[in-house]
Amino acid sequence: MNVMYIRYKFGAMSPLLPGEAILFPVEHPRAIVTRCAHSLGLWAYAIMTCLAVCVTGRRVLISCLALPPQRMEIDLWFPVCGPDERMDTIVSASLDSGYWGPCVEIRSIDPARKRHFFSAPELKTRVYCESSEELARVIEDRLQRNSQQGEPSDEYGTERVD
Repeated sequence: MNVMYIRYKFGAMSPLLPGEAILFPVEHPRAIVTRCAHSLGLWAYAIMTCLAVCVTGRRVLISCLALPPQRMEIDLWFPVCGPDERMDTIVSASLDSGYWGPCVEIRSIDPARKRHFFSAPELKTRVYCESSEELARVIEDRLQRNSQQGEPSDEYGTERVD
């Protein structure tokens, strides 16, 4: 079940797509904050269990185990890599800082999401982690490669970014 940009499900983290490889796993993020219109979401490691962020060649997958066995996930897709038109497509990633220290702010947009008090097409996701500089570099590198490629190839997302 999807509510706005969050997928609610039971069980394990969603499997990767065929040919999709993890480029950069974020080890123990301190917190993840999402903002969409007047709606603010907080996923903090102290509150949630099993908080995970994985950057692949196609998306940034954010997952947490809210209450066992309920899982919440967000997919932020790189341009031209998503499964359909109704998805959050990453527009930019930048370094920032906030309450939990350094973070990466990922801006995405889903044009199909209607604008009202609790929702908007634009989504800001902040990932607070120790490796925020490297995370921002990996995401920016992938955005740049996508703008040059135009379309994903069969091998898309299988090489590792170091």
